[in-house]
Amino acid sequence: MTPKEDLIDWVSNNLDEVLMDDLSKIADTYIKANGWDQVEIDLMLEEMIQSTKEGILNVVETYEEY
Repeated sequence: MTPKEDLIDWVSNNLDEVLMDDLSKIADTYIKANGWDQVEIDLMLEEMIQSTKEGILNVVETYEEY
């Protein structure tokens, strides 16, 4: 497996969980402070994570292998 393939594999399989854990901790602070709905926040986080993941994978796809 090339480093590029390894990175694509890791991002595809692990980034969702890592980002959800970190972003959920941040969102919890705002949920409590502002009385926001947990379900709406979860949906927003999922959309943000998917968009971030797609962007990272698009950048990685531009890498040239030597």
